[in-house]
Amino acid sequence: HPAYVPSDVEIDWRNLPNRTAPVSIISELISDVGLLVPCVVEAGLLSRHTRVYLAQFAFVSPDDIKIQDQPWIGAYHEHELQYLFGLPYWHLKNTLRHPSNKVFSDIIMTVFRQFAEQGYPNSPGSSESWPLYRRPGDALLSVSLNSSIKYNFLMNRVAFWKKFIPLLTKWPMSTTS
Repeated sequence: HPAYVPSDVEIDWRNLPNRTAPVSIISELISDVGLLVPCVVEAGLLSRHTRVYLAQFAFVSPDDIKIQDQPWIGAYHEHELQYLFGLPYWHLKNTLRHPSNKVFSDIIMTVFRQFAEQGYPNSPGSSESWPLYRRPGDALLSVSLNSSIKYNFLMNRVAFWKKFIPLLTKWPMSTTS
């Protein structure tokens, strides 16, 4: 149904070589179905019973060996762990050498330490308070060198998949509707 197709996923298939989807589109599809939608749904369920803070890791190192010359990859799954455990301070020879990596590692370690010590993830002296997540569309923290609070983050894509995935499980599929 055209109303459910997110605008950032629309493709003019006639202009693609061999009419194949770019790797970045396939990557977004896998990321949405396997990570984004389940995370948003689970956060909503958990928030009924406990405090939930939702974050989106947005920092991309200028010299990450896994990304190299493919900037469309962005921050990949579990990317934040190398900063949380201080890899930029390990003096690696082939990755995470840029000064911004240490700065970001300090930021992410502070956020996690604050959460462990105080029970909430806001850093002391932070200009923006990280609000609780209660339902889809609520605020999340986009974690980067200049972290910011985002609202309705990718909700058009979440809505699309929440509508489309159940349609895939119906058999036989109706050709009218």
